[in-house]
Amino acid sequence: MTDYISTQHRAPATTPLLSILSLVSGVLGFLTGFVPVLGLAFSVVGLVLSIKGRAKEPQGNVLAIIGMTLAVIGLIAGTIVLLVTILAIANGAKLTSP
Repeated sequence: MTDYISTQHRAPATTPLLSILSLVSGVLGFLTGFVPVLGLAFSVVGLVLSIKGRAKEPQGNVLAIIGMTLAVIGLIAGTIVLLVTILAIANGAKLTSP
């Protein structure tokens, strides 16, 4: 009985690195979503990593989904802020021109 227990080996648990990185990037994209370029950059990276993480790491599926959700929210917020910034600059240029 002792030999049977000692010969059983478990595969080492792998860390879902892509899913963790997608979560971190998604959180950063969400938090910096109101900074025009920075929020978009983090959100795009988070979205790409979460898509790859879901495909390659089934054990990190929840982390990847949360990262994807936060990245999409940050992407939407960043796009809106970027458009408002561009419109404000364009209108400001029209107001100050003679």
